[in-house]
Amino acid sequence: MYEGTCLNGPLAGHMLASRKPAGALVMDMPARLVWWYAWQPDDGVFVALDDGNPRPLAEGPADGPGDSRYRAIVEPYWDVVAAPWVGADDPDDGDGDDGGEVA
Repeated sequence: MYEGTCLNGPLAGHMLASRKPAGALVMDMPARLVWWYAWQPDDGVFVALDDGNPRPLAEGPADGPGDSRYRAIVEPYWDVVAAPWVGADDPDDGDGDDGGEVA
């Protein structure tokens, strides 16, 4: 298990764990977005690639030349994790359950 603090992106400052050595793809399926967090073993941190900006989730095996998101999912080097805010309850609905969304 690889664990460390995230730099940049929506998880900046939060802890992330990956079962794979390259890092993790953090996926927000409802929004169809993905963030790449590369594991930096020398520093013990995950760095968001693409300046922390999300990329659209491809509908097929690849959405353009050189796109490797689909391949990363099926190869043994990248972990795939759900974005922690996915499925979180709406904090404005008045029921007091915030679902633990990332702030």
